Amino acid sequence: VDLSPHEHVLFPPPIREWNVAYKQQFSNFGKLFWLPVDNRQEGKIKIGIIGLEFPYFHYQVITGLNDYDINIELPDSLYKSKKKRFVDSLTIRKDSLFISCTAFIPLTVTEIKAYATIDSDLTMEKAFEPKGLLAKFAKVRTGNQRRVIKKDSSGIVKKFIRHVSPDLWYNRVEGGHFGMGYEINLTKDLEIVPRAGYTAPLNRWSYGADLTWKWGVKPRVFSKPGFVKAGYYYGADQRYTSEIHSKFSAGLASLLGEDDYFDYLWNQKFYFAAGYDFRKINIQTSLQVNIEKHRSLEKMSNYNVLGYNRVQRPNPEIEDGNLRSVKWKIGYGGDYIPLGVVSQEYVSVEIEHSPGALFKSDFDFTTYRAIAEWSFPTFFKRRFMSNMLILRVTAGTFTGNLPVQRFGIVEAAQSWYMPFGTLRANQKYPYEGEQYAAFFWEHNFRTVPFEMFGLNFLVKKNISFLLFGGSGRTWISEKRFASLNHRPKYTNQIHHEIGASVSGIFELFRFDIARRIDSPRLYYGVSMARLF
Repeated sequence: VDLSPHEHVLFPPPIREWNVAYKQQFSNFGKLFWLPVDNRQEGKIKIGIIGLEFPYFHYQVITGLNDYDINIELPDSLYKSKKKRFVDSLTIRKDSLFISCTAFIPLTVTEIKAYATIDSDLTMEKAFEPKGLLAKFAKVRTGNQRRVIKKDSSGIVKKFIRHVSPDLWYNRVEGGHFGMGYEINLTKDLEIVPRAGYTAPLNRWSYGADLTWKWGVKPRVFSKPGFVKAGYYYGADQRYTSEIHSKFSAGLASLLGEDDYFDYLWNQKFYFAAGYDFRKINIQTSLQVNIEKHRSLEKMSNYNVLGYNRVQRPNPEIEDGNLRSVKWKIGYGGDYIPLGVVSQEYVSVEIEHSPGALFKSDFDFTTYRAIAEWSFPTFFKRRFMSNMLILRVTAGTFTGNLPVQRFGIVEAAQSWYMPFGTLRANQKYPYEGEQYAAFFWEHNFRTVPFEMFGLNFLVKKNISFLLFGGSGRTWISEKRFASLNHRPKYTNQIHHEIGASVSGIFELFRFDIARRIDSPRLYYGVSMARLF
């Protein structure tokens, strides 16, 4: 048998090329039975992205099969257990797979010569040295390689930089914020990360620290599943949170002359949290206590690097006071992976309760919030990557007297940046309200539409076609809306939209076109390519 993949089998980036062949020989056993005596694989892989490319990886694998017994009697005890897999405890204790092997596949002449004249200086780093603009940032490491690092000034600087995390952003309230955090490992399982930063327009320092202790039985690959965490923060904070947009991306858009995505408040916060990851059932849960002191902030800056005459909207006042709450969160499937480059299957439910005077809090409310995202294979399921439908739902509601700094949002596109999970035809900043709900869908047809029209040059570039849509709205009661001291972005009807995307441009990006159903206007933007 001599097999190789069909030309329609495409591999996602960073794999640029994968030529592979499978061969198998069969022999006659017991006259009626032809069974395989070996498996042979031979391949050549090319890996790279823009600015970084590795040499071809060549590999060969030969596996021999022997000691067949035909139609032997099987004991009844084999069928009494409902287990589908059994582990041979004796075998896994042995140091080598070759101890009990009775038949070896001999080395070829080339392999014998290679083992006899092997160059000990030819490391993985030398053999597969990357090329391109990003090559100096990439390193190939193997588990058996060890480096002796000289104790010089450059080594100390590199070690210091590895533990530094910059806190750099810009917004209309803080202006430019310049700060950093530094990771300090007190023990193997205990770490502290102090942070500090300065905002010139406010003439204030922000600072804080996070202390984390990890506990539980550590598996072979992952870190320990449990954690206990405590922290303190004194500085500007976002009035509403976003799972999709970050302070950095919002600040970058503001610097380029776009509207600021967030609103802000000054927060003095202490928190204590504990959680556990039940990996066998893929469920994560945590409980957190928050003690916060909220104060309003005013807008301080309209600056942008392009010199546009844009006036940013005012930063709305909040309900100043002490907010103390307990937050419980449970999820399935892990954390959200940003940028939308992979399809996910996860669910998250969060409940936050502030009991008012009982907890010496100035607020008395409970919020309920949920997010779910799931992917379903649709057409061409036998392909390496089938067509895929991705669904995402977000919703939130409340009881009690909800402060404006706990309003929820339906995510919006950030001008030209339009990732999945946002209403792409609602730009600049999000809808907000006491309650909210949104539904997003996206179908990835992969390269199939271009194959149907014979556009093979696009197919070979792994260019994909997608259709998407979204619906969402928020709710604010008439009484509460009239009492607000600012006019939030709000709609009293459901926002419906639909659009299309071409993904895989320069391997990493996608181009999106969206239209709101009740409006003829088209919205254009880009986001990260959907790779998987």
